[in-house]
Parts: sequence; structure tokens; C-alpha cells
Amino acid sequence: MNNDLFVAPLDVLQIINDLRRNGTRQLGPRPIGTSIGYIDVTGDGFASPVDVLNVINILNSRKPIVAAKLINDSGTTEAAKFDWITNNPAITGQITNPELGSTLQFALGPSPNTFFDISSNLSSSGSFALTASEMAARSGTPLDDGAKVITFHLLKNNTLV
Repeated sequence: MNNDLFVAPLDVLQIINDLRRNGTRQLGPRPIGTSIGYIDVTGDGFASPVDVLNVINILNSRKPIVAAKLINDSGTTEAAKFDWITNNPAITGQITNPELGSTLQFALGPSPNTFFDISSNLSSSGSFALTASEMAARSGTPLDDGAKVITFHLLKNNTLV
């Protein structure tokens, strides 16, 4: 909701305030330089009360959530700093309720079959970071230019949580 990598009651309030100001609506592409896309929690392209409900359900579930973002969105203007384009694809992340999982894995690609253990990058507080060279070394694939999808799995006793 606000790109801080934590799900909190403030996220619910931000979506409610946006809906109160702008109403339920179709969002379209996220305008460069804004965080408006973060209110679409369901990913259905709409800002609606369902997004509020989803955040409330997440807060009540105590399930772990893995969130990640670019460490350096390398645009030189303020607007470009939110375009998710970078010349340094290092990422940072946070797991809520990290005690519920013990193994963190990542994979590159939209429908990955192979995941790579990055538990050694995970702190006891649930934060982690990955450099481009670490992603390339662990996956055995160099990171070429272009869009990337990174999928994370959190496991406990070899079971996805």
C-alpha cells in the first residue's frame, strides 16, 4: 500500500481515504511517480472496498508476507524514482511474521519451476537483501536487460507457508 514493505493498519486507512476522495474506480496503468497502484491490493485493476477487506484479512491472518522492492530505483528525477526501472537490480525485502517460516527461496521468471535458497540472506527480524550478482550466482543465469519477475517462497519443514 505505501511501499514500506510492511502491512499495517495505516495501509487500510490509506485505501479508505483514497476511496472516500476518489470513489471506487478502474485504475489503469500506475502513473509514473505515484504510489496509486499500491491501493489495488487484489490486482484486479480497480480501487474498491474489496482492497480494504483484503488488507484487513491479511492483518488478521498472521500469515507471513514476503514483500520486496528495488534498493535503488535509479531514475534521476523524482517521478522516475517510482518507475521500477533501474541500472542496479539489487532488492531489499521484509517478511512479516518471519518466525512462521524458516527457509526463504526465490526464483526468476513468471512461472518458475526451480527455487533457490536465500535463507542465509535473511535476518532474524525478517529483512533480507539480494544483489544482482547473488541472484545470478544462485540461479546460474546472468541477469540480462529487461523486465524481471521474482517469486519468493517461505517454507517451514519443507512446506510452503
